[in-house]
Amino acid sequence: MIQVVNNGLLFITISAQTESTTMQDAEKWAAGFAKKIADEQDATGQRERVALMKHEAVKTRSPQLWDEVVEKLQEYATAFNQRFNKRRKLTWHMPASYQFMVRPDAMPEIVEAKYFPSEHRILVKSGREGHSYQATARLQGSQVAVVLEEGNFGEISPEFIAQRAIEEGVSNVFSALDAL
Repeated sequence: MIQVVNNGLLFITISAQTESTTMQDAEKWAAGFAKKIADEQDATGQRERVALMKHEAVKTRSPQLWDEVVEKLQEYATAFNQRFNKRRKLTWHMPASYQFMVRPDAMPEIVEAKYFPSEHRILVKSGREGHSYQATARLQGSQVAVVLEEGNFGEISPEFIAQRAIEEGVSNVFSALDAL
């Protein structure tokens, strides 16, 4: 209840929203909401394109990383042979296309590396130690870099993988190598 007492001149202005103002607000909201949905769809599309790009990069690059690991294992075995133990050389062979082994000749393997193409993963066992390396894609600017990672240790180079494998493998049989 409103009570108005007039002791002189009184001007009262009452305003109410009209339907056209409400309609303008609704249209503004609808336009903003449509933009928000379009932006979310664009972001989803962008994430999907990046995920596909990363997947394709890993698929292409992981066999090359396997080849680099094999090459570095050969280099480190050769370097070991030149520097140490001239009589009992480390030899290597590939009994299968995705398997590589290093051993002192006529002894059991001291390093065994395997590549699992469907998983884009390399497993390297040296003596009692085993390490699993996963090919992972990283977006760097507009380019995708594919690297090998070991668990929570982050990026691991093929050179480091080979060095560690030869060291661990030789360390496990070093006394046997010296005796021969």
